[in-house]
Amino acid sequence: MSTLIDADVRLTAHPYADAWPLMVGDELDELTEDIATQGLLQPIILLDGLILDGRNRYRAAVAAGVLPDDFDKITASQIKHFHQFVPVGAPEPTQEQLLAFVVSRNLHRRQLNDDQRRMVAARLVNLKAGRPAEEQSSQSANISRDDAARQLKTDVAGVDRARSVLAHAVHEIVEAVDEGKVTVAAAAEIAQQSPERQAEIVASLPRDD
Repeated sequence: MSTLIDADVRLTAHPYADAWPLMVGDELDELTEDIATQGLLQPIILLDGLILDGRNRYRAAVAAGVLPDDFDKITASQIKHFHQFVPVGAPEPTQEQLLAFVVSRNLHRRQLNDDQRRMVAARLVNLKAGRPAEEQSSQSANISRDDAARQLKTDVAGVDRARSVLAHAVHEIVEAVDEGKVTVAAAAEIAQQSPERQAEIVASLPRDD
């Protein structure tokens, strides 16, 4: 790429980054308030025009007014908040290097429970079925169940249950697991029900005030 951001393309997340749950509620509000007060202290890392690290910082920075949500309005002074993962002239990273970077940036920085990590691992495994080989480039790679479980410090059986949740559960159930409100084991049981029954179960879940 000749520029950090193509002005006619909205900034989206790299698939490795998108495997992780987004911050919501108080957690996102606190980050937004911090960025509004202190500024954006850590850059947003890009690869091929996609956010490799910093999805939540980007969302919070937009909400705080530190960055615009329209790329046509990004100023020269705001470009400093975006760094390329691969410096100009440097060799392309391997998929293993990319995944190791994303895991290292998220696993210890985010306070995820076991089931949230299982969901991340499941999404990483599922990437291999989603893109033709000629389109993979730096965006996705085949990740085995064993490797995903090892990197996310979880168990293969739990990853398999999480994949079942992603395949069969309604969006609200998946979201509840991502937010730490429902376990993977419980969600896998719920996912065996019809979508209508799942919707009834969702309606009975406790609501945040």
